[in-house]
Amino acid sequence: YAFGAIAFLFGLMHIVWLRHGFLDEWDYWAGTFGLVVFAVVEVVLFMWVFKPENAWRSIHQGADIRIPAVFKFIMTYVTPAYLLIILISWGYKEAIPTLFGQMGAGGGPAPSAEAAPYILISRLVILFFVVASAFLVRMAWKRNGYVDRDGFVEVGQTAAGRTAA
Repeated sequence: YAFGAIAFLFGLMHIVWLRHGFLDEWDYWAGTFGLVVFAVVEVVLFMWVFKPENAWRSIHQGADIRIPAVFKFIMTYVTPAYLLIILISWGYKEAIPTLFGQMGAGGGPAPSAEAAPYILISRLVILFFVVASAFLVRMAWKRNGYVDRDGFVEVGQTAAGRTAA
C-alpha cells in the first residue's frame, strides 16, 4: 500500500502542476538527459570496471551466436568516447542553460517566475530518487556480500572460485 500511495502522490503532482512545467522537467532530466548519463555509467562500469575480457565472456556465455570481435573494441573504446562527446556537448548547449533557467526543459522558452518553485520541487524530487536509488543499490550490494576486490561472482560460484553446494 505504501508504494502505491507514493506512486499516486507523485503522479498527482505531475497532473496538478503540469502547466507549471513539472512534467517537462522530469521528461528532460530523467527521460532524456538522464538516459545518456546512465548509458555512460553503464558502459564504463561494464567495460572498464568489469573489464573487457569478463564482459566479453559474459556476453557470450550461453549464446548461440558469437558477436564479431571488432565489437569488443567498439564497446570498449568507441561507445564510451561517443557517449561522452554527446554528454559534454549536450551538457554545454542545453543542460547548463536549462539548469540555470535560461531556457526551458527540452529547449523551450525560459520558464516564468511563477513556474520556478514548481521546477525546483520537480528537480528536488528527481534528486531524491537518484540519491535513494544509489542508497538502496549500496544496501543490496552489501547485503549480497559483494566484495569489490573479488569481482563479480558467477552464479553457482563462491568468491574464492569454488562451486557452491
